[in-house]
Amino acid sequence: MPDNEQQSPGPWLYSGGTWSRLNHDPVSMERDNSIEDSIKAAGFASWFSTGKLYNNPLTMTVYFRSHPHPEPRYLIDLEGPEYSQFMYAAELPDALSLTQQIGPALQALTITDQFGHANSESLSVLGDLLDKMHGRTQVKNGRPVRR
Repeated sequence: MPDNEQQSPGPWLYSGGTWSRLNHDPVSMERDNSIEDSIKAAGFASWFSTGKLYNNPLTMTVYFRSHPHPEPRYLIDLEGPEYSQFMYAAELPDALSLTQQIGPALQALTITDQFGHANSESLSVLGDLLDKMHGRTQVKNGRPVRR
């Protein structure tokens, strides 16, 4: 992202592989509206989301608007347990590029968090998953056994 983040107060826009700042936020946060109502009022509808807040350290929701609006057509909301960050993508290729860039971090955080919060009941399931991924089988008394 550009170094002049402090100079431009508008939200981030990703377009054609470059970051810039918008002059205004397409989602105006009205005092009496919820975030969801403000997103809907700006013409955005949910496209997809990953993770569930408080089950994962970071979730992502992507919104789009299909009816004619000026750019941006996509809103990406990254949300942690205490903080949320909006960013925008001009068109579909930009949104796909961003989700592709963010995806590995979401996946790594989720897996790391799941291992960190594993208990004795879930450890065997995680062990089985890793064994299956690596083509490993435990053998006891000459017979394959599950972990």
